[in-house]
Order: sequence, then structure tokens, then C-alpha cells
Amino acid sequence: MTATRHFRDLLADWTPEKIHALIRSSTERDVAAALGAAGRFEPRHLAALLSPAAESFLEPLAQISASWTRQRFGRAVQFFAPLYVSNYCCNGCRYCGFNRSTTNTVRRALTLEEAEAEAAYLAEQGFGHILLVAGEDLKNTPPAYFAELTRRIRPRFASVQVEIYSLSLDGYKLLVDAGVDGMTMFQETYNPEVYAEYHPSGPKKDFANRIDSFERAAQAGLTFVGLGALLGINDWREEGFCLGLHAAYLQKRYWRTSVAISFPRMR
Repeated sequence: MTATRHFRDLLADWTPEKIHALIRSSTERDVAAALGAAGRFEPRHLAALLSPAAESFLEPLAQISASWTRQRFGRAVQFFAPLYVSNYCCNGCRYCGFNRSTTNTVRRALTLEEAEAEAAYLAEQGFGHILLVAGEDLKNTPPAYFAELTRRIRPRFASVQVEIYSLSLDGYKLLVDAGVDGMTMFQETYNPEVYAEYHPSGPKKDFANRIDSFERAAQAGLTFVGLGALLGINDWREEGFCLGLHAAYLQKRYWRTSVAISFPRMR
């Protein structure tokens, strides 16, 4: 058997039809079995927990989740502050207000000095973790911009992370060397056909490059990788299954990197 080179190779085996068939076929017995195997990942268990048959198991699911949360994190909540440094973007994502075709948006990119001042203010408010956010704008905010900004603000924060466009392996290494310790990125949707529909133009149009970004980030040495799906432009059960599959893959292959799943804003 040929070893899987990327997560997208594994994803290709899980067609939407195959995912939906597994979810639809799940019974309450399958859900109970999945709950009994909590902590041991298997695709069939994930499918059962996402299935309509799991609706009557929401309370035991919540109890397990709460127990694990207290076990791993105690009764603490970690806050971070997002710092938007630019809303310029060269992509044409149909759902996004940063879309390059949006004409009623005032565009602004912070200089390094302006961004540093904003970060200093956030640090003074008590935030120890900061997330640098931007659209895809290589003119005003290339990778070197984030590297230099990180070097300037790193002494003020326990953690500096980014939520920006896809980078090459060398791009992520540049950020790691500057002090960035994590990245968050939404794949948006794991369905290639839906992805193509909602990303008609710009560098982000490349599905394979987008989905490979998480692996490049881990290979570069980032200690935290966050992934997510929009859960609104495609069937949420299908996306939830692929998210779980992706997280499990990254945890197994890049075990030195912590993996988290992000949820989109509901409003």
C-alpha cells in the first residue's frame, strides 16, 4: 500500500457520497458504541456522532465534553485579541466582505508602526495572546511584514499567532524564526466542487494549496495549528466529518504540534 503523502490524498478517498452514506446508515447503537469508545478515533464513530441518530444523545455528549475540558484545562478560559492589520485582498471569495470586488469597503493597511502601537495598547489592556489577521495582500502585508511585526511585539506577548493567507514552507519558517508560534486558517469547505464555486478567482482558488497549508505550517515548526470550516456553504455534517478526519490526521502525523478546531461566528 502506498503511504499517504498529504491529507488531500486521504480526503480523495472520502467522497461526499461515501461520507453521507456512512452518516445516514448510523443507528443509535452505533452512537452508543462511539460514546463507549470516546478518546479512540475512528471515522465510523465520528460519522455516528454527527448523524441524526445522535440527537437524543446530546446530554451525554455534553457531559463527556465538559469532563474532558475540566481535565485538560481546568476551569480557566484563555482570551486572545485579534489585530486586523489589513483588509486589502486579491481574492474573489463570494461570501467575504474583504472580497476584492467589494466597492463599498474602505481599504486600509496598517504600517508597521501603526500595528505595533495597536499591539502595545492591547498588551496594556492585559491580553497576553494576540492573533494577527489580514486579507491576502502581498503588496502591503507580505510574509516579511508579519515577521518584522512579530519581532517588534513578541516581548509583550506570551503568544503571537497569525490568521492570514496560505504560505510556502519557507514562508512559515520565516514566521517561526521571528517568534510566531501558531496559525489558524479556515479551509472554508472540504468539498472541492463547493470550494471551486465559492472561490472563483485569486490565489485562494487553489484548493490543494489551501488544504496543504496546515501540513506546511506543522513542518515549519509551528507549535499550534487551528483549522475550521464555515459550516454554512455546504452540509454541516459533511464538513464536521472532514474536520474531524483532518484533525486526527494532523495529530497523528505531526504529533509535536497542537491541533484545535475553530468555529465560525454564528452572527
